[in-house]
Amino acid sequence: MVFGCHGDVVDAVDPAEQRRVANRRLGLKLLWLVAAAILFAVGMVPLYNVMCSVTGLNGKTANVAAAASNSVDTTRWVRVEFTGNVM
Repeated sequence: MVFGCHGDVVDAVDPAEQRRVANRRLGLKLLWLVAAAILFAVGMVPLYNVMCSVTGLNGKTANVAAAASNSVDTTRWVRVEFTGNVM
């Protein structure tokens, strides 16, 4: 017999049952951790896009400069030389 805090009789809990309950609790905590990590990873994509559009980092701007250079400059010549050197 095991006596509780107030003197009432409490049945002894099997150690295997305690371990099973503790393992279940740990498994649920780890499952919540994995779910939180996945939600964090999914949520980072929109946050990254917002930060890049606000700060102009990584070339994510309103693309005003890229729209101006769509024409081909036919006045320039490009010289390409192919060599047979193998290093």
